[in-house]
Amino acid sequence: MRRFLRQRWRAAIVALLALLVVGAPGVARAQLADCRPGEPEVRKLDFRGNRALSDDDLSQIVATTTSSLARRVFRRWVGKERCLDRDELARDIARVKIYYRQRGYWEAQVDTVVTPRGRHGVNVAFDIVEGAPIRLTSLRITGLDSVMNRKAILGGLDTSVGGAYDEIRLTTLADTIGSRLLDNGYPGARISVGHDVATDTRTASYYIDVDPGRLARIAAVRVVVDSTQGAQKIRSRTVNKILGLRPGQIYRRKDLIRAQRNLYATDAYRHVELGLAPGQTADDSLLVVQASLIEGDMRSMQTGVGWGTLDCFRTQATYGDRNFLGGARRLDVTGRLSKIGIAGPTDSEWIRNALCRAEAHDSIGTRPVNLNYYAGATYRQPTFFGLRARSVPTFTLYSERRSEYRQYERTTPIGFLASVTREQWNRAPLTFGYQIERGRTSAAPAFFCALFQICQDTVRTRIADKTLRLAVASLALTVDRTDQPLSPTSGGIVRFELRHASRLIGSSQAMQFNKGIADGSVFTPLGDNAVLALRLRAGAVDPFNPSLKSVDLAHNFIPPQERLYAGGANTVRGVQQNELGPLVYIADRKYVTVTNVDANTRTFEAHSVNGVDIASKGYNFIPTGGDRLIVANAEVRFRDPIFPNLLQWTVFTDAGNVWESRNTKIAKQSLRVTPGIGLSVLTFLGPIGMTAGYNPKQRPAGQLYYNDLYAADVNETDVPNVSNLTVCLPPSGVATVSRVNGVWSQASTECSASAFRPNKRTALRDRIVLLFTIGQAF
Repeated sequence: MRRFLRQRWRAAIVALLALLVVGAPGVARAQLADCRPGEPEVRKLDFRGNRALSDDDLSQIVATTTSSLARRVFRRWVGKERCLDRDELARDIARVKIYYRQRGYWEAQVDTVVTPRGRHGVNVAFDIVEGAPIRLTSLRITGLDSVMNRKAILGGLDTSVGGAYDEIRLTTLADTIGSRLLDNGYPGARISVGHDVATDTRTASYYIDVDPGRLARIAAVRVVVDSTQGAQKIRSRTVNKILGLRPGQIYRRKDLIRAQRNLYATDAYRHVELGLAPGQTADDSLLVVQASLIEGDMRSMQTGVGWGTLDCFRTQATYGDRNFLGGARRLDVTGRLSKIGIAGPTDSEWIRNALCRAEAHDSIGTRPVNLNYYAGATYRQPTFFGLRARSVPTFTLYSERRSEYRQYERTTPIGFLASVTREQWNRAPLTFGYQIERGRTSAAPAFFCALFQICQDTVRTRIADKTLRLAVASLALTVDRTDQPLSPTSGGIVRFELRHASRLIGSSQAMQFNKGIADGSVFTPLGDNAVLALRLRAGAVDPFNPSLKSVDLAHNFIPPQERLYAGGANTVRGVQQNELGPLVYIADRKYVTVTNVDANTRTFEAHSVNGVDIASKGYNFIPTGGDRLIVANAEVRFRDPIFPNLLQWTVFTDAGNVWESRNTKIAKQSLRVTPGIGLSVLTFLGPIGMTAGYNPKQRPAGQLYYNDLYAADVNETDVPNVSNLTVCLPPSGVATVSRVNGVWSQASTECSASAFRPNKRTALRDRIVLLFTIGQAF
């Protein structure tokens, strides 16, 4: 066995000396980061004659590499230049030979050919003659006959013979066996390897001898808390419950790692270390595990104040107790306020005019902007019916008012949310949730009239002002394979979300739907300072037989807060927030002549004011969202060549559409494609800046409405018989509403299609959409 160990150490020393002679390729590439005068640029790198090993494998071995793709396409404008170092090229030949030897090709020959390309560039080719490989004719693994769960230790391993004598594969095989023994109760396992190679016959034998040692079990778990930080706050009994390690169970390394994560998940410890207690050795059959802990602060208070493009000023405060009522229970109490300065008692004319001009117009119909708020308490136990801290459910009780810009306002006096997250795979959390709340959703009268043909104000308010129960079961999965969270440069991330609401799970009969959203992004580096980012997002929501007593919902009612919206800094940047997709238009009262023909008839006719047509400035609009969504983004992010550590440029093209699949009166618009450019300042919070998107298309055709409601600020004293209808105005001609048996109504034939179309935007400034951005778009 000692001979085997000596052979393995001898092979490792030889490989280390070889690396010292030829140099590590990663270090060499770092040395080649800056081109020296007279060195030609590497435009192309090729490997010829290689059949056993791929070009991708070999390109990772050599230090010589091509300039970035962006540099090769745009030459001097963008990307990283990489040049040819003749000395490093000679070392690359040795690197390739050593790599081939490790993969079983001991007779491989390597040469290089350098040919000029252009004035300052070269093509580099490696000509390889692989030769015949050394064949692995025998692979022996001994010592596992007495091991419990032998099949699990060897399961899925490549133990085939007959192929090339691949030392990298065989070394990995031995290491994997050792790692699996540690995870199956054999912490004292020892692995020794050896080989015999006959160069004359080109054959090799490899053997892995295993001394598993004793099967170890946990005798006890000892909790040691650093007393220099004060008295122990969480009892050792509670710690043991969270760890989940029981005396008598098999000692497994993976169980110790999981137990360490469980303690860190409570957020109550600054340091957690699990290992064998002093005096214990891995050769013992009964092992005492020691948990060495340093507790953190049990209570905390966080506050924050900020400004947002849609919320104006906002503030938040969170109080956290990590040992609530003892037992490492966690309680977080959170309060948030937004739209400060433009809503409710905080309304300030100076703030509205100077700092939050756009946000001040975020009203729902004729209602003023309201203050958004959230007050909630979240409770979590460290264990729950056998579940440990990393996968126990959380319970939240809350009250809130929230709004979506120019879309809706949702007021929830009380709500409850239960959720549990399990990380089934590495960096792939799966979250299950159940939410039930009683609330009401307000939207503009034209919103209900256009989508659901609910144009009578008294009927609309029965839905908008009625407190309904909404219960939603949800599932969300995120698979993150990016290299960094805030500004990824490589990898990808996908997200899926499914939501279901029905009477079966406690929802009101008017609130029933199925909803699904999928979102995927990939990132590819273009040199050292540029990244290509691509994203595709799609969604659909379908009503599930909704109904409300004595109200016809036409079987297509989807709550406004569950509809799909797009447009803005994170979707299609050539469109303002939520304005992608169908629009309904509301006529300015000044542009409509209302005539009382008699006590039971009113007419409405659009007209111009001072020569200005209603299609130019006499309207406002409301995005309705839709039940289908598609968004695609492509952008290149690159650092400023003068201030690379301060500024980031973004060149993008966004495309997308939102449409209503069930309402034939709402016109479907074509896919909107909006190119643009952005400039951001790099901060510790991420990029903060502006984007300018170009949108040449006019707003889509839609229905034009007039709210025939009594308004105290308009001289309606001589018109007491307002209809309280949302009246659809034809583009030309007169709309008529009639009262029959005390009920006002409008003939459906007067406005059967989306006939109103705003005037085209001819000025360049009207086609440029400026957006303030915080963070990357996706």
